[in-house]
Amino acid sequence: MKDNKMSNFSTTPENLFDHTKATLMRKGISGDWKNHLTVAQSERFDHAYRKNMRGVNMTFPWD
Repeated sequence: MKDNKMSNFSTTPENLFDHTKATLMRKGISGDWKNHLTVAQSERFDHAYRKNMRGVNMTFPWD
């Protein structure tokens, strides 16, 4: 997918996305978010997730 121009935003103009600073495709390794987020960022995400998913009648394995 990394090489697919339709899924990697490589056709997005430079004024909208600076391709020299980051890529949008990662390896997809389970749990790798721990190498990219700080503890504070993880806690903020968890808080936002709980707030936005409140009332959704679904269960997930990690709940």
